[in-house]
Amino acid sequence: MESGFQGAVQQAVGRYGLAVLDDPARCGALLSGFAKGEHAPCIRLFTLALKEGLHTEIAKSSDLAMVKGRLTGILENRHLIAPQAAEEIILLLGTLYHKHIPATPAPHGPGNAEFSFNRGVAYYYQEDYDRAIDDFTEALRVDPNFAYAKYGLEQARKARERGY
Repeated sequence: MESGFQGAVQQAVGRYGLAVLDDPARCGALLSGFAKGEHAPCIRLFTLALKEGLHTEIAKSSDLAMVKGRLTGILENRHLIAPQAAEEIILLLGTLYHKHIPATPAPHGPGNAEFSFNRGVAYYYQEDYDRAIDDFTEALRVDPNFAYAKYGLEQARKARERGY
C-alpha cells in the first residue's frame, strides 16, 4: 500500500475522527479528496475492508495476531485480494486504532515456496520461461501442494512449447 494513500487515510481520520470509518461511502469520498487519482485502487480496497466491518473487529480485539490472520483471510477468500495487500490494509487499520499488529515476515531466498513462486511469475512475464519453470519447480519442491505454482509451471511450459 502506498505511503501517500496511508497519509491520506491518516489525514481523513485526523480531521473527522475514527467515526468516519463507520461510513465506507463517505470515507471513500473523503479519501478521494485527500489522495491523488492514482490511489483509486487503494481506496476501493480500503472501503471494501470497511464494508466488511474489519475496523470494528480490530478496535474490539485483544488478540491482534489471531484477528489479523482471520481478517486477512476474509479479504483474500471473499474478495480475492492479494495476501500482501490484504495484510497492509489490516496493518493500516491497526495503526489507526493505535494497536500494534505484528507483520508477517516477508519471504526471502531459496527454500521458500512463496519467494520462488513470485520470482517465477516475474520471469514468466519477462518471457524467460526456462527460469520461470525452474522457480515454479523449486516452489513445488518446497511445497508440493502449492496449487498456484503447479498452474504457473503448466503455463510456463505451454508458453515455452508455443515458442512465445
